[in-house]
Amino acid sequence: MSSISGVNTSSSISSLLNSLSSSTGTSVSDPVADSLNRSSQKLEQQRSQTEVQLSNFGQIKSGFASVQSAGKALASLNKTSSTEDVTKAAQAFVSAYNNTNKAVGSVATVSRGSNANATSSTVVNDSRAHLAGNELRRTLASGNNTAELSKLGISVNKDGSLSVDTKALEKAVKANPEGAAKTLASIGSQAEQTATRQLGSSGNIGKAINSLNTQANTLDSKQAQQQQAAQRSTAFSSNGIGNYQQLLGLGS
Repeated sequence: MSSISGVNTSSSISSLLNSLSSSTGTSVSDPVADSLNRSSQKLEQQRSQTEVQLSNFGQIKSGFASVQSAGKALASLNKTSSTEDVTKAAQAFVSAYNNTNKAVGSVATVSRGSNANATSSTVVNDSRAHLAGNELRRTLASGNNTAELSKLGISVNKDGSLSVDTKALEKAVKANPEGAAKTLASIGSQAEQTATRQLGSSGNIGKAINSLNTQANTLDSKQAQQQQAAQRSTAFSSNGIGNYQQLLGLGS
């Protein structure tokens, strides 16, 4: 995943516009400079929001990739799998699922904390995160999955996370190894397919990351353009004041 790189343009533009004051002893305040400062501050705010979202979606992407891998491991279980192998695979899946559920939930927490500054793209991408998370939860709730997991000592909590009773799981696997492996393999396969779909370019996670990377590149371009505009404004103002001082006999 790419992230936004480059200098802090907001500070750079402010430095450029203030450099004239320090070099000439003249206070600089004009509509162009003020407009550039306001615009650069807005861009920097958007840049910061995009970086936060890229970080959040990096964790979500990692979580879905883990679910994908853990689901695949479950799908490979069969009647010849040992109790230890089945238990480890189930626990790994629960851990991957819970980490993903937590990562998706963190997006809502960040959004509520910065709601006043949220942009339309922030809202859209947050919605995509929740759609992906809901799709994963629906996968576990589909058909008799929840009931079958409960028989194996794996329960769904109120916050959407999973809990596993290791002793109950081991007991269930020993009592019916083929049935336990078949149940977990089926659910694992479903979860793997859901994760793969959401991570793809047409999935919610894939779309959000592509959108954020495009937004990051656009912001980089706009900040570079502002940097150039600030340099031109500073050079023009500096030359203008120098000529004015010479007319008044104040030049060195």
